[in-house]
Amino acid sequence: MILQTLFALVLLTASAGAATYFVDAASGNDANSGTSEAAAWRSLGPVNAAVFAPGDSIHFRSGGVWDGQLAPRGSGAPGRPISIGVYGGDKPAVIQGPGTPGSAALALVDQSYWEVRQLEFTNQQPAGGQNGLTGISIRSRGKTLQQHIYIERCVVRDVNSPAVTKANYNAGKSTGGIIFRGDISDVRVVRCHIHDVGVEGLRTSSTRAVKDVVFTDNLIENVSGDGIVIHGSGSGSHIARNVVRNVCMSDGGNFAGIWTYDSHQTIVEYNEVSGLKGGGTADGQAFDADSETDGDVFQYNYTHDNARGFMLFMASARNIIVRYNISENDAIGSSPMRGGHRLIAQNAGKGSATNQVYNNVFYSRTPLDTVFNTCSAITFRNNIILLEGGTRQFNTQPFGPGAVFDHNCYFPATIVAQNGPPVGSTDILGDPRLSQPGAGGVGVELKADGFAAGQRAYWLRADSPLLGAGASITAPRLRDYWGTFVGSRSNIGADQATGH
Repeated sequence: MILQTLFALVLLTASAGAATYFVDAASGNDANSGTSEAAAWRSLGPVNAAVFAPGDSIHFRSGGVWDGQLAPRGSGAPGRPISIGVYGGDKPAVIQGPGTPGSAALALVDQSYWEVRQLEFTNQQPAGGQNGLTGISIRSRGKTLQQHIYIERCVVRDVNSPAVTKANYNAGKSTGGIIFRGDISDVRVVRCHIHDVGVEGLRTSSTRAVKDVVFTDNLIENVSGDGIVIHGSGSGSHIARNVVRNVCMSDGGNFAGIWTYDSHQTIVEYNEVSGLKGGGTADGQAFDADSETDGDVFQYNYTHDNARGFMLFMASARNIIVRYNISENDAIGSSPMRGGHRLIAQNAGKGSATNQVYNNVFYSRTPLDTVFNTCSAITFRNNIILLEGGTRQFNTQPFGPGAVFDHNCYFPATIVAQNGPPVGSTDILGDPRLSQPGAGGVGVELKADGFAAGQRAYWLRADSPLLGAGASITAPRLRDYWGTFVGSRSNIGADQATGH
């Protein structure tokens, strides 16, 4: 009891040492102390000049607008982050960045334990400007691992960095909406709206020293480059319940909707990706397991109406699992760039049977050029490929001896005629009898547990030949696309119920 009392006193003392600051663009005064609403600061100047301490909070007047770069200094501490938010209403405070070379509307450099909520950020330059701009820039420049940066319920919009070219490729991919550079662990970006930005939407660029990067419940749209990227993660990272649409609108660089790079066991689930038009000479897919990915899982996602396909595997990707996803009309674009009209691409004509694709549904109403692009090895089972428009070929090359195909449904049967896998007794070359293929629509209603409440177009009918026809998959407490637990009797496709 004595120890508990002492601990409580320590916490009270620490809280008492924290300060609260107020900023009011209409009635504040920079000569004020900033420590009360009546003595609020007016501009970003005193905010950027101050060095904040653990537990401090900075409140901007709701609905106010500030010009310039917000770059507060200092770091919080475990259990005592520094927070930025609003007061006096529900409207976000707006920070309009300066549009100058390398600028951001919010910049944190070599800092930890910051939480930012309910602000709106923009950073623009005159049309045709060549300055690399960012909405929110978080950087760790040295070898010290920074941590605990939380960004919640913020809007980042109208960041007009120049398009990516060969000359500015790496620099261009460090501009855009919310960008983390360097080793920063315990990152959260939650319930944010990122739109009309270039080049990137939301991304990290780090090493596997980083853990616990979480991007959830965000809306990302109208982005010239990548939608979401986790580059460098050792464990614990999660991309979930995001809506990513109308990204990869440029062919100036290689882009994808959601992708991982040099990451280990990142989970990508419950996302909707749609409307991708570009993506460069080889990319543009909804998802990408990029170089040096190991053990990443792509599951329970819905993708539709993307021009360049569903999934890309880079040559060094291994132990990737792609399961219980629905892909509808994901190779609808015609493009002179290599990569249009294919569903699954494998970089460099290689592949690995450690990459498992199972219990997915691939539907397309328009003709494809190919289902697989330069794929040699993969494990592919319990999937439905339903191509109403057919395909010119199944793969752009014959599969190698490392490819494993079994318990799949191919319809019509002619889609496997050119460079297709051997068709065995466990495969079905007939109508899968789905409820209403092609009627997945736009928008996914998710239940509280994250699983789909709708998308019934891809349920198996009670007379489907795929019921009980799948290979048994061993995984702990595995569920299907709608959250039904997978039993010992497996179906082919994303629906594991007993028929509808």
